[in-house]
Amino acid sequence: MRRVVKVGGSLLDRVDLTDVLSQWVERQERAETLVIVGGGSLVDAIRDMDAIRPGDPTEVHWLCVDLLDVTFRLMKDWLEWPTVRTPAQLRKQMETGFAGERPTLVAVGAFYSRDQQDDDMNRILPRNWQTTTDAISALLAWRSGADELVILKSCEIDPGLSLDQLAARGIIDEAFPAIANKVPSIRIESL
Repeated sequence: MRRVVKVGGSLLDRVDLTDVLSQWVERQERAETLVIVGGGSLVDAIRDMDAIRPGDPTEVHWLCVDLLDVTFRLMKDWLEWPTVRTPAQLRKQMETGFAGERPTLVAVGAFYSRDQQDDDMNRILPRNWQTTTDAISALLAWRSGADELVILKSCEIDPGLSLDQLAARGIIDEAFPAIANKVPSIRIESL
């Protein structure tokens, strides 16, 4: 079994994040677990500045994607998990398999960047504020053949809401429902 987990960027502000996240991982069924990290307050700062002085939506999008390398590096320093930083490393790991005993932290740049665009991504993921690491994690789940995608959030999640309703409330990004159908199983949980 392969699972992709997106750790919401707002969770980075939790003092107990590493403990709580490690405990959450221990409670899950054993799987090859690939983890990506959201942008949190770093991306929020860009969002605030863009609201004051709007920039080119595509350029602002890629600027925010570039910031995800910072949150990846922070998480890498906090947890002793194997990492994947490059497209070549990701391809190799997808062929040989990922560690089952510990999650593997994956840099977003290993599978999603300006240099790695294709028609599928261009049709599915808008290059603007509609796309965040929610939809980007679904892209990784789809591309890696994951059996499950788990999105961990800092807010409470009403399990009765549809993906469209969650997107309308700003709990997940607007692009997520369009790519979610490519993933066999999705859980959106509060951590």
